[in-house]
Amino acid sequence: MKFVAREQRRNSRYNGIVLDPPSFGRGAQGQVWKIEDGIRSLLENCRAILDLKHPWFILLSCHSQGFSPASLGRCLAEVFPHDAACLEAGEMTIPENGSARVLPAGIYARIFNPNAK
Repeated sequence: MKFVAREQRRNSRYNGIVLDPPSFGRGAQGQVWKIEDGIRSLLENCRAILDLKHPWFILLSCHSQGFSPASLGRCLAEVFPHDAACLEAGEMTIPENGSARVLPAGIYARIFNPNAK
């Protein structure tokens, strides 16, 4: 959140942002971060530093209980409603060596606009 706020003050613009926010954390001054409370604000602040006039993307991963690919995708769709048609969400997996099984490794959602102008 601090990085994104600083980039907003600097009027920096990005064409891609990759996020892997923690489920829970504490800042140096005791601030509390909970993904379920802060994800909307984080995404809105990221939107403010995206260069929406050129092709852009946001890739969001999550390892928190209580989130599904659909709910993570919905978080992005609420902040980027005009680009919701270019949204993908799913489960991240790791293939087990020598087997057809896969191990769950979290979820992801991504949204992009390849034709922004």
